[in-house]
Amino acid sequence: MLSTIGNALKRLFAAIGNAVIAVVCALTWLFTRLVNFFGVIGSITIVGLLIGASVLTWAWQHEELRPLLSAIAGGLSVVLAAIAGFIETKAEPSARWILVAAAGIFAVWFSWYTTDDLTDQLKAKTEIADLQQQRIQLLRDDIVDYVKPLPTDEYRRILTVAGFDKLRSRFNDAITKHSPPFRSLDFEPSRDIIYIINRLEGENKNGHALYLTGEIERILKHPDRGSQRFYTYLEIENNRTRDGVAGATPCRTPEGFCRERTAYIFHLLANNFYQDGLALKAVGRTEATYKESFSTALKHACTAIKLFPPNGFNQTTSERTLEKLLFAELGMVAPSTPPGPGACLQAVAPPGHATQPGLAKTPQ
Repeated sequence: MLSTIGNALKRLFAAIGNAVIAVVCALTWLFTRLVNFFGVIGSITIVGLLIGASVLTWAWQHEELRPLLSAIAGGLSVVLAAIAGFIETKAEPSARWILVAAAGIFAVWFSWYTTDDLTDQLKAKTEIADLQQQRIQLLRDDIVDYVKPLPTDEYRRILTVAGFDKLRSRFNDAITKHSPPFRSLDFEPSRDIIYIINRLEGENKNGHALYLTGEIERILKHPDRGSQRFYTYLEIENNRTRDGVAGATPCRTPEGFCRERTAYIFHLLANNFYQDGLALKAVGRTEATYKESFSTALKHACTAIKLFPPNGFNQTTSERTLEKLLFAELGMVAPSTPPGPGACLQAVAPPGHATQPGLAKTPQ
């Protein structure tokens, strides 16, 4: 019995040995053929690439390793291309081309994975952003539905806080977070509150919403620089704040109209029309054309001084500086009387309200 088992083991080991010898002989023959065809360096390169590709293929099954493998493939493409440059074409012509081809394959692999990964990430982030926007929209609409049925006093209190406190706060946070230029995304918190106010009060009816919407468009360099918003504000205001008290407190209302804010809108209108006049003059437009802008600018500057005496505002170009510049551009004699609204208004008839689009920015 034992002798039978021993003979069987001998035959098994002999078969295994013969198989190993056959494999070694086959590999030796194959490598010899490779050396004869591709040269020593080319053959070693092929064997190394086959082993490396096998390892990378196995590792690719583990998703967490893919970014690392992609980076390795990109690095190998550079290394192999560099090595190929040092191989003499006459001595090892095949090796050089093998290295170049391998470098190209690894480069394609790296590029494919990077592009595919970035595409997947972008798609995922877009889907997340869409879901977040839907949630924000639902919240905004829920707030509107909650506020609408409230008693009048409570409704007006909430509208005042939303427009005068919260909206200004969100806007100021955006413009103080970093220096210009600003992104549209910076003002999304402000737009959320503007949306709620407009849903409650109606589109283009609330002074807070109109003013801050115009401010955002002006800062983001909107084509009309918020002019339509400010024009609508002045149309709705319709002179009702001109005899009011100056300061921020009168703007603390649900409607959002007050004398100081109105005056500042005229201040920015004056600055805009002055800049428009300079631009028209610089490009060679007719004297009548650019002086019309200067004349409108002066009227608005005078109105700002009248509504916010004695000197108007100092932001951008101050009223008193504009007054001197515009009198010079229009060929008029500047008033020699001490600063006061009367000096400016003696020269031009101030407009009842804005008749041209413009910009506005005020501390309100």
